[in-house]
Parts: sequence; C-alpha cells; structure tokens
Amino acid sequence: MGVLSTPLLARALEELERELGARLSASFEHEFQLLLASSPKGDSPPALPFTLEEQRLVEPFPARVMGALVEAGVEPERFFAEYASHQFEIPVTPTEGVASADRSVIFREVVREIARREGMRASFGALLDRNRGATAAHIHLILLSCGRRIAAL
Repeated sequence: MGVLSTPLLARALEELERELGARLSASFEHEFQLLLASSPKGDSPPALPFTLEEQRLVEPFPARVMGALVEAGVEPERFFAEYASHQFEIPVTPTEGVASADRSVIFREVVREIARREGMRASFGALLDRNRGATAAHIHLILLSCGRRIAAL
C-alpha cells in the first residue's frame, strides 16, 4: 500500500533495528461509532454501554465486518460494544513493521465500506456529541530483539 508516510516509517524502523538491534511490532484497537446513514447522531436509542444488546442492535454488521477484515488480512480479534452510544471496538493482532500501519488504514476503509453496505455510517471522529463519550484508537507497541519481547508500551 503506497501512502506518503510509508517511506518515512520504513526508514525509522530500519534505524531502530540498526541502532538498537530491535524490531517494532504494533497492534491497533480502533473505536468507532455506527450511525444510520441518514442521521449524523444515529436514530436508534442506544443500549447500555459494554452490552451484547448494543451489538445485537447493529446485526448483521459485526459478522460481516469481521469476515471482511479476515478476508483483507487484517486479523481482527473480536468485536464488542464500548462506552459511548453506538460505539464499538475491534482490536487486531500485532504485526511487525510497516504492515501494522497498513493494517490500520485497511481496517478503517473496510469498516466504512461494510457500514455503507448496511445502510450505516462509521465515524472514527473523536467526539460527535460533546454530551456523549469520545472515540479513540489505542496503539500497542512491542519492541522485539532476537525474537523476544524487550519492551511493551
């Protein structure tokens, strides 16, 4: 995947290995909100945070997005409801180097496309409504040397 930051990231990873003898593995946990395509704030009342009920309200999206992410090589771990209204999270397995950044871009595009096909809109915006919870992306970084973990952030 050719994005402008890829050469910069590749050089930084090469320098990390050259200077410290370490490689970087990373995993992203993206949070997003699913909204009906016709409404910026979602039309259906939300369920309680962190519940299976919230997940059931958006079926068949979870199964379809997980399948599409697997097909795209992103390696999703699980789909679950988060704190904010209509908010969900899908962590992905760690991978080394530039591939982890590529997965992040692919992830967002796949989620948006499956949402569109289901008549919804996926928003990765940090705060859609100041009276509701915000969304984010968490990045887990692991430094490896000789195939062993030497640090995790």
